[in-house]
This record gives sequence, C-alpha cells and structure tokens, in this order.
Amino acid sequence: MIEYGRSNRWYNDYDSEIEFCKKNGFDFLQVWYKDGVLQGDKIVEPKEKTILEKGFPIIIHALFEIEDYDKYSSYR
Repeated sequence: MIEYGRSNRWYNDYDSEIEFCKKNGFDFLQVWYKDGVLQGDKIVEPKEKTILEKGFPIIIHALFEIEDYDKYSSYR
C-alpha cells in the first residue's frame, strides 16, 4: 500500500497541519530533526509530547551538515 506524506510547514500551527493532512488525504507528516532538536516554529513545547499527544503519524527527517557526512556515514 502506498502512503503519502508531506513536510510540516513552519508557518502554520501543528493542529492546522494535521487538519490539512486529514482533509487532503495525507497519511503522515515529516518533521525535521537538526542539532538534537525537532524543528518547527509552531509546534508547542515540549514538541515530542505535543506530537505524541496529537497521535498523527510522523516520520523524522534528520538533517546533517555536509561535514557530518564522514562522521555518520558507514560508506568508506
């Protein structure tokens, strides 16, 4: 089964993002993770708790600096 998701938009609150997804047939939200923190200006802190309480599926997209590639890559 194919599922469709979309990236969380920074300028909308999290509840509006979930509502938009449900209305338009998206199955999950992509939330960015950078420097040890979930990204999103309009996700109520603590973000992890808010995301869990809302119960809408997410995937976490980890962002790294280009210098981190060698540090975290298993390809050598």
